[in-house]
Amino acid sequence: MVREERGLSEAEHVMRSTYEDAVRRCAPIRRAIGILFRAMREERKLTRPELAEQSNVPAREYSGEWKEGRATFCLGDMMRLCTVPKYPLETLMGDVRASVW
Repeated sequence: MVREERGLSEAEHVMRSTYEDAVRRCAPIRRAIGILFRAMREERKLTRPELAEQSNVPAREYSGEWKEGRATFCLGDMMRLCTVPKYPLETLMGDVRASVW
């Protein structure tokens, strides 16, 4: 069987496809977060390296891939990124909701 040749069990394939489906469905939300973060950063005249240094979140973690909806990120990183420019996480989530729904 092809799946066994690749070293993955049927359960692993199901988990992987479920994860990939979830990532695809969340792309508009990730895209909205990326666009909002970029606008917030530019409004506050922060460069990506400055925001990275001040938040202790590497710039590659919130790169252009956020805006394209491809990157995944964790809530902790978002919270640290929101702290630097004083962009409350609740406000960010409200802005995301307004732009996606």
